[in-house]
Amino acid sequence: RYIRTVGQPVEAKSGSNLVLNIDRRLQEVMQTALQTAMDEKKAKWGVTIAMDPRNGAVLGLVSLPSYDNNIFAEQIDLQAYKRLVEDTRLPMINYAIGGRYPPGSTFKIVSASGALAEGVIEPDTQIVDAGPIYLPNQFFPNDMAQAQRFVSWNHPRGIVHGAMTVVDGLALSNDIFFYWIGGGYPQANFRGLGNKNLAK
Repeated sequence: RYIRTVGQPVEAKSGSNLVLNIDRRLQEVMQTALQTAMDEKKAKWGVTIAMDPRNGAVLGLVSLPSYDNNIFAEQIDLQAYKRLVEDTRLPMINYAIGGRYPPGSTFKIVSASGALAEGVIEPDTQIVDAGPIYLPNQFFPNDMAQAQRFVSWNHPRGIVHGAMTVVDGLALSNDIFFYWIGGGYPQANFRGLGNKNLAK
């Protein structure tokens, strides 16, 4: 029974095109290589991602362990599901996009950009990696036994990178350089970005 017109029909509009960048052959090679490496190292899980740095396109993305999601397509096999949820490796988590990891060295680009933008450093500013640095405890500034030790990935290998510009710091992924520009280094009267400017 006709009651009233709620609204006039609206013509549908085409949405944006979806372009996928995944390269199936690359994806297969990545999965095989990652599984082989995990088997050799007896690793419980692993991730590999291939991206085109020119445009950010994801060409391949593998998270292991994985599972066959076809078990959810129709009637689920309860035993298969139970095996999945009880697996301590948590295969239902896609570690490439759902894992919670610190950003690591990829964040150094942000620190470098911020330090340049805020005038903390110039392109030719040099910071010296002479080994681990020690930041005094703010409550015990004169007791270096309570200072916080900061090392770079290269120090356990007996390597120090010496004087570096921002380009060198990024190329070498030198942690000391980014400790300086991020947090500063009071012993050298060097003021870093600090948390507010880093967030900005």
